[in-house]
Amino acid sequence: MGMPSAFSSWSFSRAKTILPEECGRILARASETDPKLYVFLAIAANTGLRLCEILHLKAEDIVDDQLLVVRRKKKQLRAEMIDITPALANILRAWGQMYSDGWLFPGRVRPCVIKRSSGIREQVCSGGHMAKRVIQHRWEVLLSSLGLEMEGRGVHSLRHFAITAFYAKHRDLRAAQTFAGHSSSTMTEKYARVLDMKEKVHSMPAML
Repeated sequence: MGMPSAFSSWSFSRAKTILPEECGRILARASETDPKLYVFLAIAANTGLRLCEILHLKAEDIVDDQLLVVRRKKKQLRAEMIDITPALANILRAWGQMYSDGWLFPGRVRPCVIKRSSGIREQVCSGGHMAKRVIQHRWEVLLSSLGLEMEGRGVHSLRHFAITAFYAKHRDLRAAQTFAGHSSSTMTEKYARVLDMKEKVHSMPAML
């Protein structure tokens, strides 16, 4: 995935940010040492999907250059199709051929449930996919092997990376909101404001 030059001016706290050059190193190392983690991280870095949304993907959810994603908002589930790049679609189709009867990332997690305000627990999946803690552990081992700072930078930081990259490339807040799956633009504006303000300040003539 090509990285826009605007990335050089972002100003999020480095401790919580995955920079483009770091992302490239992370994906390269994962592709060599942990193919399953590589596919997972490739999805995260290119789509901005949440960890839980990726873990619930199935082979049958890959449709041409789209993914059927189940998003969870305020304890409500909503399925929607999202566009993905042809390159990522090719990787997922090849990976999905090995898991055509179930989860893209099979594991031993128990059925997922949502606890309603009424106290009723609603089952939302039958279980059998990888657990979050497994992915997080593999991520930590990977970053450690590369000598990268880990504090405050979990797998979720790739979601921030992807959303920032998308906005830096297109400068379209509404499109970035859709890409991120945010119900409100308020959250998306945080990504846009940081990039835009930094560039505005850097464009000012220096009075020294």
